[in-house]
Amino acid sequence: MLEGLKHLLHARHTSLADVSDPTAVALHARVASPNAVRSPFSGMAAAVFHVDFFVEHAPDNKNQPEHVTEYVGSVLIGGDLMVEADGLRVLLPGRRFRLEFEGAAGDGVTLDRPLPPGCEHIAKSPLTARGALRYRELSLSHGEEVELVATVAKVHRGGGYRDVHVEAGAPFEAQPDLAEVLVRYKMPSFA
Repeated sequence: MLEGLKHLLHARHTSLADVSDPTAVALHARVASPNAVRSPFSGMAAAVFHVDFFVEHAPDNKNQPEHVTEYVGSVLIGGDLMVEADGLRVLLPGRRFRLEFEGAAGDGVTLDRPLPPGCEHIAKSPLTARGALRYRELSLSHGEEVELVATVAKVHRGGGYRDVHVEAGAPFEAQPDLAEVLVRYKMPSFA
């Protein structure tokens, strides 16, 4: 995996021009997927959701604050994500990319309902028995600006799954087997 990430630190293309074979890129892009995913937590619609879970509990010793909040884990809600850069679309295969929300703060709100399907690893964590489970929901919506850091390749027609994406306007696809696929979103500042 480290070998796959090394080339991302070097010569990254900042455009999809002339990309054919797998190529490391760092692109300014926009979310092109529709807001077709509904959150099981808030009911909001977005292109994709990232939900962080925390547990708030009493301190282990008297030298800690009144309440301690620990990170439990996270889930990605949604499937494939499509982004657009240089007027061209790039498919990010479902749940094989990492979302990073720069400037995300807080430890969420108390969860007031059962965990939905897909959150089994959160429910099984020994931390969840220590106190109140909290969640922080972050979303990406159609049209929002992001940075894509990945290895991408042109999709070649050949029948099957990939042709659907070419016809849907995604002539490029991220290659998560070659390197991490990172989508970075800078949270708006309300200071």
